[in-house]
Amino acid sequence: MVKKKRSSEEQQEEREMPSVSFPAALPLPDDFQGGKYANHVTVGHTQWEFYLDFWRVEPDAGKKGARPAFVERIILSPHNVKGLMDALKEMVEGFELDWGIVLPNMRGAKLRSKKEE
Repeated sequence: MVKKKRSSEEQQEEREMPSVSFPAALPLPDDFQGGKYANHVTVGHTQWEFYLDFWRVEPDAGKKGARPAFVERIILSPHNVKGLMDALKEMVEGFELDWGIVLPNMRGAKLRSKKEE
């Protein structure tokens, strides 16, 4: 299936109005500072909930004594995980239309430009 590249106007509109399955008017806390950086996630679950543990792994993590830095644990219900999966799938599809195919690998994601296709 060939997907049509979106115009910059469509891309801007999507950035302004993200597609989410919950009310778009969720306010951020007044002291919000812009998020935390993580480049690795591990996922686990129990019968009742899913655990997403976010980590920051530095390039020298393989050296003796180097350890990944724990960033945050997010606990979600199975229902919310399904919604998150749907939202992420939609966002990745839009990203790939704009920037090229994301190729998964064991250490993260590689970006292949459309010029390489």
